[in-house]
Amino acid sequence: MKINETNHLKLNAYQNLIQKPTKHHEKVEKSDQLEISNEAKSMLEKHQPDKTREKHIQAIKEKVESGTYEIDFEKTAHKMIDFWTKDR
Repeated sequence: MKINETNHLKLNAYQNLIQKPTKHHEKVEKSDQLEISNEAKSMLEKHQPDKTREKHIQAIKEKVESGTYEIDFEKTAHKMIDFWTKDR
């Protein structure tokens, strides 16, 4: 007995995908942007570094670069302990 495609819809679920050409997305060059709020700008203007602190930091940088900076390990350890044990 031979059945000749009766009630056959010739339906292919993927046929629409195959026939339609895919559009290649155009390469859009995106760039990173940074926006600083007016409040942040005013905070930056108000916060000017202290001149004596700048001199101290510069002196430390020079000592580090020349290799003459010495670390006080006990003082560093005490500061670390104080920081981690203080009530938060």
